[in-house]
Amino acid sequence: MSDQLPRARTTALAISLAAAAVAASAATLALAILNRGSLTDLHSADPASIVIPVGMAVLGVLVAARQPRNPTGWLLLFLGLVTGLWGYPCNRSKLW
Repeated sequence: MSDQLPRARTTALAISLAAAAVAASAATLALAILNRGSLTDLHSADPASIVIPVGMAVLGVLVAARQPRNPTGWLLLFLGLVTGLWGYPCNRSKLW
């Protein structure tokens, strides 16, 4: 019984971090769509900052929810969040 509470908390934390990474990717995608007039080609929209964070977040949440003590899942979640947040200011600077 006492083991279930910490596992529920770590699962909730993993899901929250994955949701934040996906939200950051969605914000980057929205800015890329708003900037489509100033983009010369697909590469300048930086599609890697949209796709990679989602993939890392999905893999990270699967690993971290099943095996909370495995650092690989938490590392993937952290990297997904950081790379998702990295694309936001890059596309926002093109908007102005």
